[in-house]
Amino acid sequence: MTAVPGPGERIIKRAPEAEAFLVFLPVLVCFVVIFRYLCVMKRPLCLLPLFLLLLSCERNTIFEQHVNMDNHSWSKFSAVDFHFDIDDTSASYDVFIAIRHSAQYPGHNLLISTVLITPSGEKRFTEYDLRIRDDEDKFPGDGPENLRDIQIPLRKDFTFKEAGTCDLEIENRMPKLQTPGIHKIGLVVQKK
Repeated sequence: MTAVPGPGERIIKRAPEAEAFLVFLPVLVCFVVIFRYLCVMKRPLCLLPLFLLLLSCERNTIFEQHVNMDNHSWSKFSAVDFHFDIDDTSASYDVFIAIRHSAQYPGHNLLISTVLITPSGEKRFTEYDLRIRDDEDKFPGDGPENLRDIQIPLRKDFTFKEAGTCDLEIENRMPKLQTPGIHKIGLVVQKK
């Protein structure tokens, strides 16, 4: 199944000049807020650690896409494919799976496998056992009414050796033919 945006969905793909502006904008906003505070409160040293923390935690989403599941059920034979571009090989990236599920999801975990094809053609196969319910048998995450949106890291601080287009395929590895309660599967890539 190829990732195609549904109604109200979006694909984020930014031009390099827009990316530079989006990196600069949070820094500018933080600077203005801190400057105004310093002018009013005259306590410059107490906010310096906060300012540095804000700068170090900045994330830049370079790709985000979600695929709707037919009848809110994920077929074992329907892999979800995503294609995203990597331009900066000196940066590290965090890759997340985004899952929207309902309270009708029957299990505690979701078994998946991924195939990451890097721009150089290298294939990396990984299997995951994703925790959908917590220890108290509750669904973590945000969402309207009985729906929950969760993001689970697949790869942290990952670096790419070459710039270009990457392909990531996510396969359902659950034992049954259908996994009910899955509304969407998505991919989020953030540049650190």
